[in-house]
Amino acid sequence: MAETDYIYLNKHEPPGELSKIGVQQSVAAHELGHALGLCHKGDRLFSLMWKAVARPPVTGPTGVGKANYKRIWG
Repeated sequence: MAETDYIYLNKHEPPGELSKIGVQQSVAAHELGHALGLCHKGDRLFSLMWKAVARPPVTGPTGVGKANYKRIWG
């Protein structure tokens, strides 16, 4: 597993999109998920680990994310 010291928000996102607090929280939580070893879940639209920000944004782990975390970390 890779080490992670920082989480950066993508500055190339369309203007205004990252200014929305729910979007910022969703992106930061998603990237923290990567730091914890979780991967993208392309088939789960309302998963925190989906490849894009869901509408409305998911700002915390869902049941699938929690199960995957438990599978990795116990």
